[in-house]
Amino acid sequence: PQFSTGPQWAQRPIDDLIADPLAFMLKTHCLASESRLPAVYLVRDGRDVLVSYAKYAPRNDASFKMPPEVFRNNLQTRMCTGCPRYGNWSTNVASWIDRPNTFVLNFTDLIADPVESVKRMIDTLNLPLTLKSETPPTFEQLQATNPKLYRRGKVGSWQDEFPPDLLSVFWERHGATMQRLGFDDRKRASA
Repeated sequence: PQFSTGPQWAQRPIDDLIADPLAFMLKTHCLASESRLPAVYLVRDGRDVLVSYAKYAPRNDASFKMPPEVFRNNLQTRMCTGCPRYGNWSTNVASWIDRPNTFVLNFTDLIADPVESVKRMIDTLNLPLTLKSETPPTFEQLQATNPKLYRRGKVGSWQDEFPPDLLSVFWERHGATMQRLGFDDRKRASA
């Protein structure tokens, strides 16, 4: 398969992308479309998602050290209003997890056993794909290619980054989605 990337690619209408012979896989953070094409939705604990996005969004380079007040403001904005193209975390999740022909892959499972996770995805969606290797790249190898994207590579990083006083707001806004996905709610009050 061939891949094209960049803003000009991502902003094309979905029908154009589907018709393009180069479009084999499309990665997006946008809300689900009505397309019946096979999709993989990677779902993470909403607290991890919001921390990751709040730290990712304003950085131009991996060495940027974000002031705590900027992180807190970014986190609160992402948690409460989301983004126009992506919705808030719960809205985005809801748009994908009930979509037909969608394999919902938990980030925890992907980290624990990436090869088995990809095999299940291929089998479930009945895709004409085979694994090229049973040895996926390590986190360190991925991080070396894009340190901004591969920040920590672990489950539960929210526990030492999410401001404890904002957790009740998070659960108020996203608790139903967290419970639907089976995420532990015993750590609501503090990290």
